Amino acid sequence: MAKKDAIFDYSSHFDTEPYLADISATWTTNTAQVTNARHDRQWSGDPGATPGTALTGWEAGKWKELQVWDIANDSTYLTRDDGTDDKIDPTAVHRLIRNIKTAFNLPNPIDTATWPDEYTCNVDEQHFLWWSDKDRAAEPVALSNTSGGMKNNNGNHLQCALFIPISGWSDSGVDHNTGSWTVRPTATNWSTYNAHYQTLVDASTAAGSYTSPTLVGSEFTQTGEIVLVNLENQYRPTVESWTEDQLMLIISWSNKSYSNIKTLIDAAIA
Repeated sequence: MAKKDAIFDYSSHFDTEPYLADISATWTTNTAQVTNARHDRQWSGDPGATPGTALTGWEAGKWKELQVWDIANDSTYLTRDDGTDDKIDPTAVHRLIRNIKTAFNLPNPIDTATWPDEYTCNVDEQHFLWWSDKDRAAEPVALSNTSGGMKNNNGNHLQCALFIPISGWSDSGVDHNTGSWTVRPTATNWSTYNAHYQTLVDASTAAGSYTSPTLVGSEFTQTGEIVLVNLENQYRPTVESWTEDQLMLIISWSNKSYSNIKTLIDAAIA
């Protein structure tokens, strides 16, 4: 399979820069709504099971998430879109999602008649800010599968996502809002994936010494400010040592495959 089947950069088709400062401030303002995420369960040998005690380096607080529906329409960040009506938009996070959906013709477009007053999210999507601690242990490859692992808040298996870096990504080699991810388009076998991590669990391996499964097929790396990632093949952050905490917006789908979403975006920007 080709690189384009696993990851694609759409940065040149939408400018996220005007939203970044306000989104970072929104994260800070809404820290009371942030929850800890157990991302380490991806490497447990059985991601569908209830996770046990997290290893040092992956403990509670190393990854955090803020669901967009938990973000208050803080008056500090209220802005008018174009000044043509009396309605005021919610935070920059909500505006960014709405405008990306419009620009890329993504599923479940926002009803602009109600958007300034009520935020909604389709049950097959998930919109959230994802924060990663710079002192976390390295992240080996992750993989989403119907048998376990990554699911949305309705328990549905995640198939693909847009990764939109907000701040703290300079370690990836470009600037604060350009991330870098490595993907393996043909590495999709769930049993092999779990078996590798179960071996590490059984050996009481420290988090910092975890390795990714043996490479199957090709491996590719992509940097970008708006990157579509196929979650149904192995992927990970390219850089494994960080000097900054990282924040990004994630828009994910459980009822649309990577190819479904890529087809929609490609048609919209053609």
